[in-house]
Amino acid sequence: MDVILAIGLGLSVILIRQTKMMTGIGYSVISFFSAESGIEKVLFYDRKKIPAEGTRGLCDICNQCSAEECQNCETTGTDCLPKSCKNCTITFYTVFDGKRYDISAKVEIIDTTSTTTIKSIGNYKEIKRAIETKY
Repeated sequence: MDVILAIGLGLSVILIRQTKMMTGIGYSVISFFSAESGIEKVLFYDRKKIPAEGTRGLCDICNQCSAEECQNCETTGTDCLPKSCKNCTITFYTVFDGKRYDISAKVEIIDTTSTTTIKSIGNYKEIKRAIETKY
């Protein structure tokens, strides 16, 4: 009788854990979508919201993006000016419909070519997914 009870309780624990994991998979997809949305936002502002005398919009994103869309927006770097945008790190986060994504975009000059790295972390119900892209 003890063996049957132990097997029954063991199987029920496994089934409960699997059910919780299946719920987490759905949250994982939403977190991944949030991270992807963050990268899309940075690319939009970098290409479309360029200051009149600037070369790109990324280093001016904190001035172009509304306070709700780019919360705690900070730009740091030795040459993080909208006109030059050579060595710059931009960080901000956004919360939309209960989904949060954290953005860290970095512009670096390496061997006379500009490399931009965008890292976005999506967070939904404490499940986090990250995407990083370079261009």
